[in-house]
Amino acid sequence: MARVFLTRDANDNDDHVAENIASREQELSCYYTNIQSYTQQIAAMSDLPDDLVDDLAKFKGKQAETIQSMGATPEQLALATRWNWRERLRVLIVTEKAECAKSELAYDALLAALPKGTRRTAALERLALKQAAAKVV
Repeated sequence: MARVFLTRDANDNDDHVAENIASREQELSCYYTNIQSYTQQIAAMSDLPDDLVDDLAKFKGKQAETIQSMGATPEQLALATRWNWRERLRVLIVTEKAECAKSELAYDALLAALPKGTRRTAALERLALKQAAAKVV
């Protein structure tokens, strides 16, 4: 149910939704960029084994400083830290995709709140002018 306010008009509400649309697009763009970056990093580490076995297994999930303090050789340290980073990236991709999906739902709701047409166009134009003015200052 819409509330009637004394100090806000339809343009104020539309402008607020337009600002949220722009913010959500920025957020979604960051998620897409992160997912792409993480995927590329994983691909660049395709030479790593599927699992750390034998004497390297004790280094799973450990930070470089800890691995070094456990007596790892420089080669073991390099391999274990790269392997741990790849595994962390895999988790980050899952997290980014989940957050992205939630953001997509919110974005779609904002677009529905300000449907395509004259009002949306006008609100986005006012937002562009406001952003341009802020850059000048």
